[in-house]
Amino acid sequence: MQTYLTHMVLRDILLPPDDDIEQPSENLQFDLTVLEAIRATRYLCGQPEVAKCGNLHLAWEYAQDPHDHKRFINMLWVSPHVFNFILTLIKDHPVFFNRLRSLGSLTFSTTSHSLRHKEK
Repeated sequence: MQTYLTHMVLRDILLPPDDDIEQPSENLQFDLTVLEAIRATRYLCGQPEVAKCGNLHLAWEYAQDPHDHKRFINMLWVSPHVFNFILTLIKDHPVFFNRLRSLGSLTFSTTSHSLRHKEK
């Protein structure tokens, strides 16, 4: 925002408007539109919305969109593809079952997530 305000001041100093009365009005309208866009987005280029929650369940959301795979890797230290491959290798092992259901993906992701934070 500060950069654009500086641009506005320098533009008006270095390139004063001609005798055309419409030009300053058009410049002002354009500047207000740009400033509102900057205020609303805080980015010159639009950015995708990022889910913000400190829970492990976000890994599953990150695995769905290739643009979020870096976030998945940051959480679990492996790509979604590698995670799923490892999961297929261990899913039938008795250690990942309780009496009611399979806990493979949850146990493996929790372990991977925990190891990442212990190493830091």
